[in-house]
Amino acid sequence: MINKKFNEKLKYKFAFFCRKDYLYIKKILFFVKPYKYLFIATFIIIITGIALSLIQPLLWGKILSSLFMKNYDQSFVYTLFFFVVFAFQALLSYIQGYSSTNLINKVIYDLKNKLYKKILNMPVKYFDEMGTGDFVSRIHNDTSVVSFVIMNLFINTAVDILKIFVVGITVFNINALLASIRDRFTIICN
Repeated sequence: MINKKFNEKLKYKFAFFCRKDYLYIKKILFFVKPYKYLFIATFIIIITGIALSLIQPLLWGKILSSLFMKNYDQSFVYTLFFFVVFAFQALLSYIQGYSSTNLINKVIYDLKNKLYKKILNMPVKYFDEMGTGDFVSRIHNDTSVVSFVIMNLFINTAVDILKIFVVGITVFNINALLASIRDRFTIICN
């Protein structure tokens, strides 16, 4: 009996999500589902921005190498390409901010409409027990928290995990020997 309780506590202690978290995520996904194409488009824009941000250090390396070789025509072409990539990344950043804000506002709108419909069916006793300011504040703040969870939990967490893998692949692509030595050094020092 004690062993079983200990195993359950241990399972939830080391699990990334517990059962309650999965239920919350499922409820939140219900509100995102009507806007799945906007959600996917935002995610693709973010991934494209990550790829463009990884191209910049490679271009800097090419620019510096061509300058050291005194090949100014090639360095001019790389510099021009760098500015095009930078401008495209800035445009993607604007589009990503617009689309993610649009997604959040649509989800909040749907959530507030559902709450409003639920409020209309609540008994009067509930409104007598809670003050008007507390009631409105609770509705407004809870919907804001849900939008925060949508952006941070779904999009930013997935993007950060993807960034780690892409940066690791890029580092190994640039210089595998140097990347592997650094990893060994990190393991030894920790």
